[in-house]
Amino acid sequence: MCDEKNVTAGDYGLCVKFVPNDQNGVNYKQEIKQAFENEGFSICDVNLSYDLTKFNEIMDKLNIISHKKVKNIRKIKEENASTLANHKK
Repeated sequence: MCDEKNVTAGDYGLCVKFVPNDQNGVNYKQEIKQAFENEGFSICDVNLSYDLTKFNEIMDKLNIISHKKVKNIRKIKEENASTLANHKK
């Protein structure tokens, strides 16, 4: 009963995976729409999105490297400041 009152995009949306990245002149939005319409579905719009899993993994690794770099730079600066202070004595 609750589901009938709460209509969301998920009630009407679906996900098509493994659409090629290289379009080579093919209008995949139109091709997908036509394929589903041929099966009797009424399609209002097709939105293409990309799997960013690999990209996000790479960005996470870059963030880790960046934080390590900052940490190492701070450590070197502290060591240099300590060495200079000891030489002045």
